[in-house]
Amino acid sequence: MNTEHAQKRLPMNSSDFSTGLNFSSFFSPDDIICNTDITDRDELIHKMLELLALNHGIGNVKKAFKAVLSREDVDSTVLASCLALPHARIDAISTLTVAVATSKEGIQFNGSPKVNV
Repeated sequence: MNTEHAQKRLPMNSSDFSTGLNFSSFFSPDDIICNTDITDRDELIHKMLELLALNHGIGNVKKAFKAVLSREDVDSTVLASCLALPHARIDAISTLTVAVATSKEGIQFNGSPKVNV
């Protein structure tokens, strides 16, 4: 588990996001999948959760995957043509934990045009 960046993480119940932290402080280079060949949303989310399990011990990947997909079913997390933030609260972790992926081909999210992440 990568502990170098763990000290910078905010508790998930923190209401004070005015700490001046950058988004990049929530992940390390080990948490990034660059230029993936994966184009399926579910496959990529699962791969990212496996990475978080390896690097941060997020618990049961199958349960986390189900939680993220349930959240996606409520409302798409696509914020722009190049950004989606699939997420969920997971009981096994108490801090904000992030994985990042980029894709040349883009990823289809809930019927939206492909998100080129």
